[in-house]
Amino acid sequence: MIVHSLAEPNLDDVLEFNSYLLTLLNAGVPIALGVSEGSDCLKEKLEQIHSMIAVGMARGRNVREVLEADQQLPKQYRAALLTWLFCDRSPDALASLTECASGREKIERILGFSFRLPMLLFALVYFGFLFLLLFLVPKLEGIYTQIGIEPGSSLQSLMLARQSIWWVVIVVPFVVVIGSCIWQMGRPKWSFAWFPGRSGVAEAIGRANYADGLASLIESSQTTTDALATLGTPNDNDISRGMMVNHTNRNTHQLPPLLNWATGDLIGDSQRSAALRFSAQAYRVVANSRSSQWLNWFSAIVGVVMGGLIVLFFGLCLFAPMIELLNTLLAP
Repeated sequence: MIVHSLAEPNLDDVLEFNSYLLTLLNAGVPIALGVSEGSDCLKEKLEQIHSMIAVGMARGRNVREVLEADQQLPKQYRAALLTWLFCDRSPDALASLTECASGREKIERILGFSFRLPMLLFALVYFGFLFLLLFLVPKLEGIYTQIGIEPGSSLQSLMLARQSIWWVVIVVPFVVVIGSCIWQMGRPKWSFAWFPGRSGVAEAIGRANYADGLASLIESSQTTTDALATLGTPNDNDISRGMMVNHTNRNTHQLPPLLNWATGDLIGDSQRSAALRFSAQAYRVVANSRSSQWLNWFSAIVGVVMGGLIVLFFGLCLFAPMIELLNTLLAP
């Protein structure tokens, strides 16, 4: 296996890496420079990154020095590029970026699934509400007219809605269509930071990618110390809030427990790569487990809350005027 020295990569190597990313994107593979970023503007971002690296190299620095010095570069991209350059073009580097985008798309699918049934229920209630305004409200209004009393507040509200029914017919579908368009257009730019459990899924994916990157560098005959120095500290790659670790003859790094074990002195150098691959697989299991849990719980919670509110609204519109009518007729 060819091991690339740290000074050997040049600007053409960076351009080749970027072209592979665009090829994967054109083939339909999701690509993102970070878990919270979409892939629609990937080409523009890669052009900006290429220009930034070119300017740095024009000032006499090599690729690694530029990547370490420029903090504006996306951290996921920087780690992936370093792994690719120094590991004989290992596909693990490309896989780390596609996995970030796949994790984001999984969150989007959870959201879409969660809101699908409430929206179907909303459509049924919408047509039921129109039927209520067109057929039931006039009959109740006629009853109040026959007995010669003033309609109650709930029926008056429905009568007002019936008088402006064309606004209901036009505005509600228009708002739904516009909301759907905004969702589709803005989705690539949204970070979904508010989504419950997102940070845990992103953290597990980041740790898995970091472990794979270390394993690839070690398999390319780099020492553990050099591999850690190449990828930077875990905090640089947003993967850890871990404990302080001090390995023999190594720099001090912050590592979560599993990575601490995989890079520690309890594991021999010959087994280091296998331990890191195992750690990456374990973190991916954690990420999939957390995503599956929220697919079930978040969908159920959204369905109960939104569905309950929709049914409650229709129930009040349907039964409140009748209860008022009964109270009026039974009043002494």
